[in-house]
Amino acid sequence: RVDGYSPSVGLPICLGKMSAEQRRLVDFGLEAHHKTIEWIKPGLTAATVAQQYRQYFVDNGFGDNFLYGPCHGLGMIEVEQPWMEEISQYPLKPNMTFQVDTFAYAPTFGLRWENAGYVTADGFELFSGKFREVIEIG
Repeated sequence: RVDGYSPSVGLPICLGKMSAEQRRLVDFGLEAHHKTIEWIKPGLTAATVAQQYRQYFVDNGFGDNFLYGPCHGLGMIEVEQPWMEEISQYPLKPNMTFQVDTFAYAPTFGLRWENAGYVTADGFELFSGKFREVIEIG
């Protein structure tokens, strides 16, 4: 926490070479992360974005790797309200802030891409352009 604010950034890091299965899911996770950022627009409901997100998993053959919706609030604690789930009927409005939290899992591993941003007059802008690449160490 910094002056009462709880920021968060998440990205998958692999120590060693990823297996083909890991690489396929990590690459998909990054694609889903980028898509979520594209989908967030004022006037839509949070449920609309969450439905697009889940359907993106299904349409790309990753339906079994889906666990929860694409975004949550940020600020006071990690993973706070409001959440974007398929039952979230609130409208998205300019200046609302969210953590785009793209999580996917497989039987032996999981991954998360997580970046914060805000709803603009016509879309969504991240607070930082960093941490948006696949990292393999070793």
